[in-house]
Amino acid sequence: MVLGLSFVLLGASSGSAAGRPKLRLVRPAPLYVKATGFRSGERVRVRVLAPTSAFKRVTANSAGAFGVTFPTVSVGICSALTINAAGARGSRASLKHVPVLKRGDSCPPRP
Repeated sequence: MVLGLSFVLLGASSGSAAGRPKLRLVRPAPLYVKATGFRSGERVRVRVLAPTSAFKRVTANSAGAFGVTFPTVSVGICSALTINAAGARGSRASLKHVPVLKRGDSCPPRP
């Protein structure tokens, strides 16, 4: 059985000269996200909405990038997930995971 995760990037605005802010899922368990395109030194609130939700505040480096780990959050093939990052200077990015199953795959019933 082959399982895969599919991610959809949603709109972003007000980024640095490097481009629009973007989020990228690096590791699903524990959840690790990298971001680019934020303003240099910008304070950013990163919020995860999943079966286990969490938030952290981070500071973008001089290139407008950062990485953040959420040790209590794990994303599986059947987990819906939204990550929102909002910077203090107006930069914003979102990442949404929608479960996509291959033919014949199924998710366990919800409790």
